[in-house]
Amino acid sequence: MQIEFASSEFLIEVSRTFGTYEGASVITSIKFVTNLKTHGPFGQQNGTPFTVPVKDNSSIVGFFGRGGKYLDALGVYVHPIPQNASAAAPLYECRLNKIRYG
Repeated sequence: MQIEFASSEFLIEVSRTFGTYEGASVITSIKFVTNLKTHGPFGQQNGTPFTVPVKDNSSIVGFFGRGGKYLDALGVYVHPIPQNASAAAPLYECRLNKIRYG
């Protein structure tokens, strides 16, 4: 899966659900919300929902996580949106190549 953001698009929320799969607590679905649109949800939306919204004038700029066979934790890095952010900014990509959803 690959999501390409437009030059004026930035990530403002990540929503996910946690559930049990093969006896492990894992992320079963994930959804990305930008200032322009929603990408997803990807996976199966069963389990407990959890959302990470960011404060006004901030954006999610990176991720950190933990997983073995499946993704079981995902956190975000948040940074203020620069006042001089322009439409000339480069495209951003979010790649989730090795995540298996329950």
